[in-house]
Amino acid sequence: MREIEVNGTKIIFVYKYCLSKAFLFRMNPEPGCIVVNLHNWNGKACISQEALNFAASLDTRLFTIEDFFKYINEIRKK
Repeated sequence: MREIEVNGTKIIFVYKYCLSKAFLFRMNPEPGCIVVNLHNWNGKACISQEALNFAASLDTRLFTIEDFFKYINEIRKK
């Protein structure tokens, strides 16, 4: 499974050493979706700052696996 939809939000799972702007550009995610990088051994560095900035311009959120768990826990609380 690569994509799921939760509460009307598409969540796409990828496994990249460092999720880059170039990868995100090729992926072309639709606005409002979430991209989760499952590769986590390098912590916060698994998503580049360029990718984060580019994602903001696309109205797309990027999460590390740790941040994704925090996000899911917030949904559960609601």
